[in-house]
Parts: sequence; C-alpha cells; structure tokens
Amino acid sequence: MHMHTFALLAAITACTAAAATPMPATPDDTRDVRDPFLAFTVSVIERTPLQRYEVDRITVQGIIENTSSPRALVILPDGSTHVVRVGDTLGKNFGRALSIRAGTVTVREELRDWTFARIVRDTALPRHQP
Repeated sequence: MHMHTFALLAAITACTAAAATPMPATPDDTRDVRDPFLAFTVSVIERTPLQRYEVDRITVQGIIENTSSPRALVILPDGSTHVVRVGDTLGKNFGRALSIRAGTVTVREELRDWTFARIVRDTALPRHQP
C-alpha cells in the first residue's frame, strides 16, 4: 500500500471515532427548543372598552364633521361614552372605523369563515335612541 492510502485510512478511522462519541449539549443548542414539560400558555390580547362589545351594539350619539379629523361620540351598552376617530378599532372582531360622515360611522370588519375564506363586513353604527 502506498503512503496516501494509510493516511486516508487513518483519516476515515478518526472521523468515524469522532462521530461515534456524542457531543455534550450546550445551552446554545437548546435555547430555541420549547420545554415539553412546561404548560402551554396563550397570550391574551388586552381589549379596550370599544372592543368588548359587538359592533351592532355600539350606538352613535353625535358627530363632529367639517374638520380635517372628524370624530364621533359613541355610547357602549354599559352606558359609557367614547370618542372615535377614523382608523380606531371597534368591536370584538377588531373592526376599524372606516368613515365618519353625514351622521353615520361605518366600521369595517375582516373575518374568516370555517374554510378560512376572507369575509369583509361593513356596518353602519345605529343612532342612539334615548
């Protein structure tokens, strides 16, 4: 056998011996792995008062328009009042105030049905009846 053959056999033997010995686990190896014995926790999104009710249960008391930033005064079922601007989040389904004009506030909700198909629902908030 040639000298190169012995060197190649020695290298292969060293590699297989190194592969057979397990490497010790280091903290870096396990930092991205979830501990299977810890309880599974779900983060809870804190809702604002405007997000605690369905959109159709929120009523409009008054509207300030003819400004660069129209606002609406809305009344929640618990009797509290809140000022809403375009873009604010309303309702349990995280709807957005789409427009405030001509005595109406329109809220757009984007939902998913059981097939995960996207459903867009626009709702005009009703006027408050004393």
